[in-house]
Amino acid sequence: MRSLLRQHLEPRVNNIIEVINQELITPAQQQLQQRGQGGLVVIIDNLDRIDNKAKFGIRTQPEYLFVDRGNNSINCCAMSSIQFP
Repeated sequence: MRSLLRQHLEPRVNNIIEVINQELITPAQQQLQQRGQGGLVVIIDNLDRIDNKAKFGIRTQPEYLFVDRGNNSINCCAMSSIQFP
């Protein structure tokens, strides 16, 4: 099921990110600036739950999401949390 969903969404990722930026991020940043706030930060949590096995050729899923797809990102600051052993 995940593979089918990935095949369906992958060609649309750039458009999805563009819509997120235009419809959510930009209006939120404008509202925050009007209120005198500095900006928007997205916190990405629970990354330790992402499967770390190689799935995309030789890349792991985290490498694929945050390195390979990193150039297609939302227009705001993002913080990622990691778990230390």
